[in-house]
Amino acid sequence: MKPYHYTIEQLYRDWRYAVEKDFVTADGKPFPYAPDGHLQWGKEDRKPSLSGKPRDACLSGDGKRAAIVVDKRIQVIDTETWETIIVLKGHTRPVDGLAFKPNDSNILVSSEGTDADQISHDAEPTIIVWDIDRAKEAPRLEGPDLNAISKAATTVTASKLEDLGLKLKDPGKAELEIALASEIDRIMAKQGIADNIRICGRLHIGHQPEIFNPSGTQMVYSPGYAPESDEPVSWDVVICSTDDFKPILTLKGHTDDIKWSGWSPDETLLATVSFGKTIRIWDAVQGHQIHCFETDHYNWAGAFSLDSQHFVATDRHGIIRVYALHAEETLHWEFHAEGPKMWRPSVAWHPNGTLVAIGVNEVKFVDGGNKLVVWMNGDGSIEMFDLRQEVKWRFGRGGTEDGSEAEKWRDENGKVTSEAGSGMLVLERGRKLTLASVDFDGVRLWSVPLAD
Repeated sequence: MKPYHYTIEQLYRDWRYAVEKDFVTADGKPFPYAPDGHLQWGKEDRKPSLSGKPRDACLSGDGKRAAIVVDKRIQVIDTETWETIIVLKGHTRPVDGLAFKPNDSNILVSSEGTDADQISHDAEPTIIVWDIDRAKEAPRLEGPDLNAISKAATTVTASKLEDLGLKLKDPGKAELEIALASEIDRIMAKQGIADNIRICGRLHIGHQPEIFNPSGTQMVYSPGYAPESDEPVSWDVVICSTDDFKPILTLKGHTDDIKWSGWSPDETLLATVSFGKTIRIWDAVQGHQIHCFETDHYNWAGAFSLDSQHFVATDRHGIIRVYALHAEETLHWEFHAEGPKMWRPSVAWHPNGTLVAIGVNEVKFVDGGNKLVVWMNGDGSIEMFDLRQEVKWRFGRGGTEDGSEAEKWRDENGKVTSEAGSGMLVLERGRKLTLASVDFDGVRLWSVPLAD
């Protein structure tokens, strides 16, 4: 008898997200919903057209472009119209990380083969640097042309086989057409990035990583293949210049997987957070280690305060530590939550520097710190809290809320059939906030007006 495995799909069907303690008003009551602030799938403003199911997404620093991963392709979208600018092809395996250069929405980096369990040594982990405007000008093989070429090639092949007394039947022709189209597309995509900068390495793809420094002049990554040994081995970190993406510094010291990396706002420091039970703070100019904070458990994520004076980090048991980077006593504050020891792998500092938000899987302060936006994988929904007006919004995954829209996402037993997605994008433009939920079946756009 095969062992029973409880899948993530079953979890989504059987359980509903519920908050034990919500944000409360000055009167001690839970935040009420804002007008039109309690919606679910089917009530979104728009669902842009994609070429497949999205896996990941990121925004450019100026908010003008979004890049959405669809398997091995990257769909670049104009966020004014939410129409596709270009589809970038060149990866041979699913894209597992991407980021725009902060001060240049034309430059994008993406990676494949980052996870150790996905790496095959006949295909090295690869980071590709994309010049989007240059890619737009290059000739592209579109779907109709690709189909016409594969059909013509199949016709020639069938004719040559018939000359040899071999008949390629219709099912075989259809199968060959599909195979040829796929292979031609792969080869031409690979050929199309021959002039792109490519790095044998891995982007840090943890929760809300900071791949570039704030000015966009430098990038951080891990070189080569992920070590496969269970023994302590060197997990190096490389800082490169974004002028030519050639290494400037190699940082050595970690002995296990690096789950997060990020820069101080003043760009003098780089932090790396590791499963090796250490958090390391590096001089980002000279490359030497300034601090090595040891913990009892795996570490997940971190963030610098806006004045670059403090660093907050979380571990696998949800312990939160704030370190004073320039003080004699470096452990400034430590928090152990009551109840289950849950991982909390996302961190965000409030602009005033006195508040920190910790959560799963994404947390972000917006509107000058007045609002906190949250997305968590176990729910697959976006929630937002206005800390000044003391109201909230929820944009729920299909079927998780009651209402006419829920029927599409529930089976005959009332179980939710929708799956969680992979995250969110938050775009602040003018007096409107646009929230994009990167769902399992597409991207949904929700908007919230910002008060004057």
